Amino acid sequence: MNWIEALHLGSNQFTDVLDDNDFLNMESLQMIDLSSNKLQGVFPATGLLKHKSLRVLDLSSNRLTGSILLPETISAGFSLKVLMLQENKLTGTIPHTLSTLKKLQQLDLSWNRLDGMIPTSLGALSQMISMTLAKNQFTAGGIPSFLGSMPLLRKLSLQATNRNGKIPTWIGKLTDLTLLDFSKNALTGNIPAHIFTLQKLKYLIVSHNNLTGDFPTDTPGNLNLCESSMSLT
Repeated sequence: MNWIEALHLGSNQFTDVLDDNDFLNMESLQMIDLSSNKLQGVFPATGLLKHKSLRVLDLSSNRLTGSILLPETISAGFSLKVLMLQENKLTGTIPHTLSTLKKLQQLDLSWNRLDGMIPTSLGALSQMISMTLAKNQFTAGGIPSFLGSMPLLRKLSLQATNRNGKIPTWIGKLTDLTLLDFSKNALTGNIPAHIFTLQKLKYLIVSHNNLTGDFPTDTPGNLNLCESSMSLT
C-alpha cells in the first residue's frame, strides 16, 4: 500500500489499538485523518513520523493514552505541518523533540492531561500559525516568552493552563493574531494597551482571571471581547 497518499478515516467507530507498524509500508503518505473514533493505545510516533512526506496528522478525539513520544531522529527534513492530538487522554510533558519539526504550522494538544513546564524549545517553531494548548495541567507559570518568536501566529489559546502574572506587552507585536484566549487562568494586572492596536484581532477571551484596571472603550471595530471579565478599580 505504498502508493496511498491520504487516509481519511475520521468520524467512524474504530476501536482498535493504534499500532505503529500499521503505517510502516505507506511511504507516500501525506495526510492521515483518524479523528473522532475510539482508537486506544499510545501515540504511535515512530512508524507515523518515519515518512518525511507526511504533512497532516490528525488523531484528535480518540482515547489515546501515555506520553507523546517522538523519536530523536526527527529533524527539520520532515514535512509535518499539522499535528492534531486534542481531546485524548495523553499524559506527561510536551517532548523537546517537537521543536525539531521546523515546518509545523498548526499544533493542538488541548483537552489532554499533559503536565510539567511548557517547554521554551517550542520557540524554534517560527512558522507556527495556530497553537492550542488549552485545558491541560501544566506547571503554573507566566505567559511563555517564546511565543514572541512566532510572528505568524493567528490563533493562540492557553485557556486553563495555570498561567499567572501579567499579560506581557510583547503580545502586541504579534500583528497577525485573530484569536487570543487566556481565559480561566490566574492572570493579574491590566490588559496591555498594545493588544487593542492589533488590527486583525477579532476575538479576545480573557474571562475568569484576576485582571484589573479600566475597561477599554475605544477598541477596534473588528474586535469582540468574548466574556471579558475584569475587576474595575
